[in-house]
Amino acid sequence: MSEQIHVCIDKVKNADIYDKQSGPPGPIAVDTRFMWPATGKTFKIKFLEGDPTLIRKVKEKFNLWLPYATRMKFEYVTEGDSDVRIRFDHEDGGSWSLLGKEILDAPQDQHTMNFGWFDTSTSDAELERVAVHEMGHTLGFIHEQSQPLANIDWDEEAVYAFFAKQGWDHDQTFHNVLERYSKQITQFTQYDPTSIMHYWFPGKLLKSGKDIPGGNTLDQLDKDFAKQLYGQA
Repeated sequence: MSEQIHVCIDKVKNADIYDKQSGPPGPIAVDTRFMWPATGKTFKIKFLEGDPTLIRKVKEKFNLWLPYATRMKFEYVTEGDSDVRIRFDHEDGGSWSLLGKEILDAPQDQHTMNFGWFDTSTSDAELERVAVHEMGHTLGFIHEQSQPLANIDWDEEAVYAFFAKQGWDHDQTFHNVLERYSKQITQFTQYDPTSIMHYWFPGKLLKSGKDIPGGNTLDQLDKDFAKQLYGQA
C-alpha cells in the first residue's frame, strides 16, 4: 500500500470536546452534542460544482447509509438554501466534513463538505471509502481512532515524522491522529478498526508494528450503530 495516506481532516470547530489527560489515545462513535434528533431529519444536499457523472456516483455512495439510518432522508437540490453544500476543491485542505449539527452554523455561501482528491478518474472503491466516511461525519460520527476505547499503541515520534513528510505540522498531527474525544460527550460501542470512520495506518506508526486495516465500506458495526441511533425502533 502507498506510503501516502489520504485522510480526512478533522474540522470540528469546538475546542472542548477532547480528553486532554495523558494516557493511551482514545467503535464507531458520535459526539452527542452534535447528534441529530432520533426522530430523524431530511438533509437538503447541494453540489456547488463538479462533473455530473462524479456527482451521480457520490450520491450513490452517500445513499449507502440510508438502509440503516432509516429515519434520515437525503433530498438533492440545485437551488435555494441547503443543509449540506459540497465542493471538489483540490486546494481546500483535502477531504473533510463539518460534524453533525455544526453544518447548521455554516453560512449558505460556504460549503460544509469537500472532496480534495476526487476527479473523474477516481476509482469506485475510493469514491465509496471517502464519500461514505464524509457523510458519516455529517451524520455526527467521529473518527474511530479518536473514540475513547481505541487504546491504540501509537509510536508518537514515528507518527509525527510520518505526517511531517505529508505536510502536517505537530499540532495538525496531534489533532487529526493522536487526540481523543472525552467519554463524557461521546456515545460509542466497542472499538472497530475496520469501521468506515477509521483510516488505514501502517504498522510502523504503532509500537506493535501491526497495521490498522481501516474501513473501505460500511461494516456490520457501522450498520448496527447507525440503526441504533437513527434507525427504526
